[in-house]
Amino acid sequence: VDLLRATARKSDVELFIDTSGDDLVGSLDPTHIRQVITNLLVNAIQAQPQGGRVDVHVSRGPCEGEDHLHVAVTDGGPGMSADTLDRVFDPFFTTKDPGAGTGLGLSIVHGRVRWRPWRARTSTWSCPT
Repeated sequence: VDLLRATARKSDVELFIDTSGDDLVGSLDPTHIRQVITNLLVNAIQAQPQGGRVDVHVSRGPCEGEDHLHVAVTDGGPGMSADTLDRVFDPFFTTKDPGAGTGLGLSIVHGRVRWRPWRARTSTWSCPT
């Protein structure tokens, strides 16, 4: 997250991180978690070319009877159309201009975690700790 603060500043986007004071240590692969959060934050920053805010809320709690790490990323971008939502996890799908993105970020994220239903401008995911 610290490395992305400079990227966010250049785009006039403020990052707010809330860990709710929870003990977030678990048996999760830190490389996978870093990859997921990086891809989500990059997309959230790029969704606001005129600047804005990205909120990240991380907590622990139950899900389907297991202890899970919950991560919610919310940005102030325009959201996604229904057509985009249908394809957002497809490898190589992108809404960016040619050369501006590979279309792999959310596909990689999807491969790493189980997704909860999308809401406008918010992605929430959880995985067992």
